[in-house]
Amino acid sequence: MLDENPVNQQAICDALIYVHRTGAIPTGVTTPAGFTVVKGLVTIAYGYNGTQYGSIQITRGQFALTGVTNATGTMVALNSYNHSGSSITLQDYINALKCNNLNSNQAYVSALIILTSESCRSAMVCGAMQAILANHNNFSPDVWAGLSFAFNTYSQTAKFRGYDINAGGSPWTWLKADDYIAYINSSGYTGDKTVVTKIAAVKAYK
Repeated sequence: MLDENPVNQQAICDALIYVHRTGAIPTGVTTPAGFTVVKGLVTIAYGYNGTQYGSIQITRGQFALTGVTNATGTMVALNSYNHSGSSITLQDYINALKCNNLNSNQAYVSALIILTSESCRSAMVCGAMQAILANHNNFSPDVWAGLSFAFNTYSQTAKFRGYDINAGGSPWTWLKADDYIAYINSSGYTGDKTVVTKIAAVKAYK
């Protein structure tokens, strides 16, 4: 189950990456509790302190979160995939993990997307999530800016590196901090080059 335990969050991300690559969990690999796969569609239970509060569904292609349970426990379509708010404290993620009707709060949806979809797309993001779950240090404005850059430029950075981000695409691997830095420093990136300092802040976050 996806919860406040960084070990469980890492195991779920690892399992999602297996599904992204092959459509299934390889033989001999233990599936995390509360993690099921049906024809490339993954259902993940989430909760806090041993109590399940709901489930989410993630498609194989690009780790897109597409479904959430409502207050009655029924799986329904996600209203919006867009990020909302600033999930900069451990409590922000705990609040999301304790929500039993995610469509009622887009900031909570965003927090669970970061814990799953964004963490699978980016080793840098996953490392930051592991750290905040384990050490509870709030993200500084610079760290949050670096993470937000990663959220918003996944496809562009992956394309720059020559990765195929579609389900089963090859070559593909999750992005690292140096991938974002190389993209920012390239001629193809026409935005503010000083954002590279925000990526450095994420790299330094512990």
